[in-house]
Amino acid sequence: MVVASFVLEHVSELHVAARNIARMLKPNGIFLFSGINRTLMTLFIVSIGFQNILRKIPQGTLRWNKFVRPGELEAALKQGGTLLKPKVWLDVIPIGSCCETTCG
Repeated sequence: MVVASFVLEHVSELHVAARNIARMLKPNGIFLFSGINRTLMTLFIVSIGFQNILRKIPQGTLRWNKFVRPGELEAALKQGGTLLKPKVWLDVIPIGSCCETTCG
């Protein structure tokens, strides 16, 4: 099992990280990833809201352009020799003091 929890948005080269994940992952192994999807909502909520306006996250910690979209991660892993199957993408959307979760 390989776990990358809120790590990939901080690496300089996603394809190199994906190649290393593929190298460490055994056949039929499990890869767990958590991170922030690069969407307009995360731009406003995370980058601008939490980081710049509310200052809940130190400025410069998160760069929206480094957030990883599921398709980008899947393509980088495939390029590194790993196919994700089956896969489950989970979107957690903060709403007030709780979260709404959707599976895709």
